Amino acid sequence: MNRLKLLLRSLAYQRYSHCAVMCGVAVGCTVLTGALLVGDSMDYTLRWVAHKRLGGVESVLLAQNRYFRQSLADDLNRKASLTAAPVLQLNGSITGMKENLRANQIKVLGVDSAYWSFAGKPPAAFQGVAVNRKLAEKLKISPGDEVILRVEKTSLLPRDAPLSTIEDLSVAHRAKVIEIISDESLGSFSLEASQVLPANVFIPIEKLQELVNLQGQANLMLLRENLPKPADSKSLFSRIRECLQLADYGLELHTLSNRKELELRTRRIFLDPPVLEAARKTGQPLTQILTYFVNEIRKGDHSAPYSIVASMDPIPGGIEPPLSRDEILLNQWLADDLGAQAGDS
Repeated sequence: MNRLKLLLRSLAYQRYSHCAVMCGVAVGCTVLTGALLVGDSMDYTLRWVAHKRLGGVESVLLAQNRYFRQSLADDLNRKASLTAAPVLQLNGSITGMKENLRANQIKVLGVDSAYWSFAGKPPAAFQGVAVNRKLAEKLKISPGDEVILRVEKTSLLPRDAPLSTIEDLSVAHRAKVIEIISDESLGSFSLEASQVLPANVFIPIEKLQELVNLQGQANLMLLRENLPKPADSKSLFSRIRECLQLADYGLELHTLSNRKELELRTRRIFLDPPVLEAARKTGQPLTQILTYFVNEIRKGDHSAPYSIVASMDPIPGGIEPPLSRDEILLNQWLADDLGAQAGDS
């Protein structure tokens, strides 16, 4: 018996075992091949979705509930070797007048011509209100149809703050839709990690700023490197920081007319701790002032509602001695209104 006959007889004798092994190998190969195909397909799909939503955007500067100068984009273009597009992104709702259909929780994007430079296929013209494909299909909107756009008014103060107003939380704007923005033209722009396509409305940034009284402000900056070799995030942040001004942090520096001093203010309620720490590191004498709203000041049966109270560090050379922890100063008007005198509680 030669080797070939021995092999054939062995295969025939153990045919059931060999058949089971072959079936197992076939099933394993099928599962592995399918997993590779699904993984490759999913990877391609995710890349495709990301490209549709981001276009040529490589990095973003997002201010959340704060705002920086729209002109910061010009500084970044000129000084930081970046292509920058300012965006004012707000929440809102839209109603189509033709079918009387409404969409809530939409994104209203105030953009200029720089935004479309990040799109693979910029729209032919953009001079008014435009909607993306998803929103047009949902509301059955066509170019030329009228819509009512309601934009949530922003506030530098938290909604639950005593000084914050609760009236006029949104502003309405009636306009005609001039174009339906396709996905290829960055109509589905979104920074949210969601598989649901966003509903976007596009409007010239100057018009949106006018509606919500935020002239010259933006809260989102789209960025793309102009360098032949992309820099790391640390270098990018360093170049951005060199272009920032106090106004981009929501800060204002004023010279007091009657004193040789500077006053650092915030457009919000409080200065952030890093700002205070940076001010202390200057080595200059500081006087910290905290001003807030109180519901009532009372003396006996007399009270003054809704007053402004300020606390501060002792001022060198001030006209009044430093106060102890249980002492306050009243102006003459409030003292007369309460009938208060020095020494009263």
